[in-house]
Amino acid sequence: MSTGKLNQHSTESERELSYHQFLLESGRGDALELIFEGKSKQTVLDKLIQSIESIFTSWHFCVMAIAPDKQSLVPLSAPHVAEDYLRTASNIDISANAGACGEAAFHRNPVYIANLSAHAAWANVNTPLPYETHWAYPIISPDNTLVGTLAILNNEQREPTPQEHALFTYETRTIAMIIERFNNVHRLKKLNAELEQRVNERTAELLESNQLLEKALLQRNTAQTQLIEKEFEVSLHSMLTSLTHEMNTPIGVSVTANSHLQSRVKDINSAFSKGTLSKSLLEQFMSEARESTDIVDRNLGRAAKLITTFKQLSFDQYSDETRPILLVSFVDELLLSINTKLHTHPFTLCIDIDSTLCIETKPAALGQLLFNLILNAIQHGFTPPQQGHIWIRARQERNTLVLSVKDDGCGMNEDTINRMYKPFFTLARQEAGLGLGLHICYNIVSKVLKGEIECISEPNKGAEFLITLPLLSGKKRIPF
Repeated sequence: MSTGKLNQHSTESERELSYHQFLLESGRGDALELIFEGKSKQTVLDKLIQSIESIFTSWHFCVMAIAPDKQSLVPLSAPHVAEDYLRTASNIDISANAGACGEAAFHRNPVYIANLSAHAAWANVNTPLPYETHWAYPIISPDNTLVGTLAILNNEQREPTPQEHALFTYETRTIAMIIERFNNVHRLKKLNAELEQRVNERTAELLESNQLLEKALLQRNTAQTQLIEKEFEVSLHSMLTSLTHEMNTPIGVSVTANSHLQSRVKDINSAFSKGTLSKSLLEQFMSEARESTDIVDRNLGRAAKLITTFKQLSFDQYSDETRPILLVSFVDELLLSINTKLHTHPFTLCIDIDSTLCIETKPAALGQLLFNLILNAIQHGFTPPQQGHIWIRARQERNTLVLSVKDDGCGMNEDTINRMYKPFFTLARQEAGLGLGLHICYNIVSKVLKGEIECISEPNKGAEFLITLPLLSGKKRIPF
């Protein structure tokens, strides 16, 4: 053959090789495109196999996958392989003597059978074989896991050329990556399903736990309500007992003084009837009468004060309708009503309230609250002639009013703070203190105004009462 003919033949071979590479690259690109479109694994592999078969037009290719039992192979993609052959090749054992695919999977190396009819694996097959040659290449994933085999079927009765061997080896790597990708997606979906199931199970457990917690909270609140009611009953019984005791003393003294006065009146009447009433006897009677009436007046006054104070414990008197008030003007008017007590104590009263702060509240309850707190500071915070200060502050925080009544007097210890809201608890029994002022304050704040009261105090460091009240509405315009 001349040199010119050799060069022409070489050029044609190069062109054919380039064309084949173009077809293969196009097939791989089309397969990747199908992956992006979400097509099935079989559809993607069918497209890739068809691109290979477009080069080897008389050959058929088949991708065999590892069966779920991990012990055999099953057809996965075989667009043009004869159906009779596929049925025969289905569920091929992975072993050393199981035909090309089974042996290639077992040894993890290519296996070439040039004459199928003479091979031991096909000796007992009665169906006519449509192919003479069967080559098999193991398909191994990037992590060195066997995922199947590539079967190449033709009638040429030979082994592959080096170029064919290189091409088939490369294609098995492509197929391995495609299968691995779908396997990873499958594992990911399975993990997601398991995760979703665990989340659902955990959610169900949390819902059950929340229901149990809600039930426990309801039971706790019910028990707490019962305890509060029981404590209220005990407190009410204690208060009534204390009130009875407090009332018995002044009334008993008044009855005794009145009885003594009645006895002396009888004596005077008797002396007057007998004509034995002397000046000295009359003067003595007048002195005893004045003393008895003073005793009756003082003790009945104390009893009347007890009754008036006890009436303040009734919430009905604070059931007046709410109305808007300008708080600083309201406090000024309140201070006028206790002006006499302010003048008898040498301390300074400081008011720190925004002049435009307008709130809607129950004035009677709020007035009684501030009145009691101010008198409490006057009576218990300072000992004349001790000088000091009382501050009344108020500020609005969104829908909440924060009131503060603070003094720099003698302060209180922890034991006094813990007991001061109890009825008839007082440290000023000698000064005729009743011990109901702060108890009334607590009831007004918690029951009538639906707020909270807190005391901050230490011995010799004064005391501050912080009251937090929910505002019934926003700012109102005061009608003048």
